[in-house]
Amino acid sequence: MIIFLYGTDAYRSRRKLDEIVANFRSREDKSGMNTTTLEASKTDIGEIQQALFSPAFLGNKRLVVINGLLALKRDEQKPFVDLIGKLPDSTTAVFYEVGDAKSLEKSPLLPLLTAGKFNWEFSSMNMGAMAAWISAEATKFGVSLTPEALSTIADVIGDDSARAANETAKLAAYAGDKKIIEAADVAAIVVGETREDMFGFLDAVANKQTKRAMAMLENEIAAGIEPMQILAMLARTVRLLIQARDLLDRGIPQNEAIRELGVHPFAARKSLDQARNFEMNFLVGLHTALLEADRKVKTGLTPTPRLVLDLFVAKAVGV
Repeated sequence: MIIFLYGTDAYRSRRKLDEIVANFRSREDKSGMNTTTLEASKTDIGEIQQALFSPAFLGNKRLVVINGLLALKRDEQKPFVDLIGKLPDSTTAVFYEVGDAKSLEKSPLLPLLTAGKFNWEFSSMNMGAMAAWISAEATKFGVSLTPEALSTIADVIGDDSARAANETAKLAAYAGDKKIIEAADVAAIVVGETREDMFGFLDAVANKQTKRAMAMLENEIAAGIEPMQILAMLARTVRLLIQARDLLDRGIPQNEAIRELGVHPFAARKSLDQARNFEMNFLVGLHTALLEADRKVKTGLTPTPRLVLDLFVAKAVGV
């Protein structure tokens, strides 16, 4: 059997992968001796072939997970075009990639893997899809969200499914016995916390307080927030501040400005207040730097997201 997991939403694809591995072990491999995970970039091709074609050890099935095979050079992938079709029935091969079909389109393996029955693409979700996904996540905790709460959290989270899962768990605990999550809960637990963290960080950057900015960055990472999540949160906050700054510069009355921002009133009022502390040129410069940081991550120009984040801070302080 061949399974192909890919897409830009690494959190959901990784969770699907973990589910596949857990299910296989519970059914076929309680000892774990017939489950193998390989990083293609760090593994000899011969070793990958051996793992795929070796018989199961004291069992009937083997599970082989290969990360990043489609990211190798085309010549290194070509031997697998024929081999994949010859896999023994005892082997379940899972090919896992972080990237969308467009970024993987030059791979000679892509047509073969996407043609199979078991292939899932985990694309970034729009606001509607994110709201539906959060609602399903909440159900697992035995709670539900009002339509306004769903709209608010989906707007704040954007397409960050990892953070959506984390915030939903926090909201479920906060809701307690009432089992209903309302917009006010989202404002208190998600919106307020996010804006304060990001506003404080941007304030440090604007005042060229590099040590303070880096300390706040370390606190976020120590709290378990991934560098890519921080970049995404910053990008959404900066975009909202640009909108708010523009409304202020045009002299739009506050009530009208809150409506035009299109987010929860709590977040809108906070954004308008904070936007007064930033010049439009500074915000536009930050937005450009964030776009560049995102490009470096997606094209692999910088080794790690953490390094991209550090480089962004260094550049932003000089914006």
